[in-house]
Amino acid sequence: MRYKVLIIDDNICILEALKELLLTENISVITAENGEVQRILKQDRTTSHIPILILTGTQVTEKDQVLCIENGACEYITKPFDNNVFIARLKNIFRWQDYKCKLKQTIKKYGLEINEDERYVKIKGKIVNLTQIETDLLLTLIRRHEQLLSYKYLLETTFGYAEHVNTHTLITHMSNLRKKLGPYYAKYILTIKGLGYKLVKYI
Repeated sequence: MRYKVLIIDDNICILEALKELLLTENISVITAENGEVQRILKQDRTTSHIPILILTGTQVTEKDQVLCIENGACEYITKPFDNNVFIARLKNIFRWQDYKCKLKQTIKKYGLEINEDERYVKIKGKIVNLTQIETDLLLTLIRRHEQLLSYKYLLETTFGYAEHVNTHTLITHMSNLRKKLGPYYAKYILTIKGLGYKLVKYI
């Protein structure tokens, strides 16, 4: 199953009914009977991207609805609701999430294009054959462009500080990366002697 949802409701019958409905749409379901999770999810950087759809009773006021949306809910449905409408709105959330993920998967900077999932690098539409380490180094430099990245930081993020890895190894990989990018793009990677590297854009 491609998608997974967590449904929280204190009514077991509703939980079971929604679970059965979503399973017919090939959507994996996790259920819980209680828990105030909206603010917790949005406060944590690792979970803040998770979409929230709120189902609530008719007694809830418009002010309550506005508050839920302001706190991060992306959809709001009042009970009782039509199953087809519920599924349509849920799938719309999935489509929007997929679209946002695609935007994140491909990074374009300074004429370079990197796809994080497929792990390819393109320069002017042509693929550059980089190793995994070289790709990771380039991704790190692009994500933190214009910032000085110390040898220690790059060793930790790229190599995980393996015992056999040292600064000399990092320098060798960075040299190979520059060669593969070519002289025009290699000059974007500045060596800050004794400190580390910085990706800059020459005007």
